Formats: sequence, structure tokens, C-alpha cells
Amino acid sequence: MIQKIIEIAEEAGRVVEKVAEKAFKVTIKSDNTPVTEADLASHNYITKALSDLYPDIPILSEESGSIDVKERQAWKKYFLIDPIDGTKEFIKQNGQYAVLISLMEDNRPTLGVIHAPVFKETWYAEKGKGAFKKDPSGSVFPIKTAPAPKNEVKVAVSASHLTKITSEYMDREFESYETHPIGSAIKFCRIAEGRVDIYPRLGPTSEWDTAAGEIILEESGGGIVQYEDTTKKLEYNKENLRNPWFIAFGAPLKELN
Repeated sequence: MIQKIIEIAEEAGRVVEKVAEKAFKVTIKSDNTPVTEADLASHNYITKALSDLYPDIPILSEESGSIDVKERQAWKKYFLIDPIDGTKEFIKQNGQYAVLISLMEDNRPTLGVIHAPVFKETWYAEKGKGAFKKDPSGSVFPIKTAPAPKNEVKVAVSASHLTKITSEYMDREFESYETHPIGSAIKFCRIAEGRVDIYPRLGPTSEWDTAAGEIILEESGGGIVQYEDTTKKLEYNKENLRNPWFIAFGAPLKELN
């Protein structure tokens, strides 16, 4: 299955980039977030491709219509997708956006693919099988998180803005740190491949933003925990699909502080 999902994510990336070649329409959704023609084109392509291959597995997408909570909480297995994670970055055309597809089983991610179409990089993982990166040349190699740094902690932060509350967290938690502005779920991938150490997300996200990144991180040696209680992982298929604040990490948190 994983190779098929990679192919779908990469083709969705080509769909997105085709839209980017022309002037595209941007509208504002009811939650005050933007959606573009590219989000919808990617959504339509992915959902059709997955449905054709796996007709018995339901799909939950950021661009899906609302699905009744009782219906989806009865699902044992489903695909969770974000057709473009980082729509604001797509609008800016800075390359810092990605296509996200994950397979959820018993409300935990067991397979995840993140594809950055501009960078032509793809990261993926399957539970118990490790995490991998496919580089622009098509070469594939395993990835691992970095050990805890001896000096400065490399902190992934939003490519669009650094919030005051995140700055205060870094000042409080780390003796010395440097920030690395990165967009979308690519932050998780940079941790997974050992280029940055931690990503504190002290702001709103939804379940489709994190699932693929979480399995890639876990299979590369890291993980995601809730900010308010670092003994807890994120929960999926909740009634409210918003995530709590969280911290994504490579080396164990106690070694980074």
C-alpha cells in the first residue's frame, strides 16, 4: 500500500503545481482560513484515487464536507488527508507547503506520506517499518532523528510568523537555541531527518495537519506529545477535530531542556 500512497501524494503535488502556474482563485472558509483552487483540485484527485484503489476505506479530508461524528467514530480504519498543508505558504508561493496522506487504524496513524512538491522531497513511514526520505533524484534512504544537541537547540518555527507565546516558551525552556522558519508539516520531516530538534506548536492545528507527521516522527525516533501533559500523545477522531497545543521532538524532551 505505501508505494501506491506515495504515488498518489506525488501526483497530487503535480496537480497542485499545475494550478500554481496560473492565476488561481482564493476564497475564505467559514473558519476564516483560506482555500484555493489547488486545495480543491488536490482533494478531488486524492479522494478519487484512494476510493478507486481502496473503496472500503472511508476518507476524512480537510476539504470534505462535515461527516457525522457517530459515523466516523465507528470507523476502524480510514484515510486522513490534507490536500495542501500550508495553504498560506502556497498563496505566497514560497515552496513551504505539502500534501499529507495518512492511514488511521483504531484512531492512530499507522502509515503516513508527506510530499513537498516544490522541493520534490517525499517522506514516509509505516508502523514498525521505519521512516524514509525520497530525495529529488529519486533516491530513497532511511532517516533518523538527531541526538540531543550539546549546544544550541534547533527549533522549528512557523515560516509565516513567530508568536510571542512561542518565543516565551523557547526563552524559558532552552539555555541556547536558534530558530529555523519552516512551513507546514515539513517541520516534522526536518526533525525526522535530524536537521532540527523540536517544534513547539502553541497554536491551533487540526488532526489532518499532524497524523502523517506523527507516524514519520515515531518511526524515525521522535514523537509528538501534548503541551499541557507531555505523557499524552495526540488523540484522533475526536468530536472536535482540533488538536491541543503540542510539542514535536527528535531526542527525548528531557534531553533537550
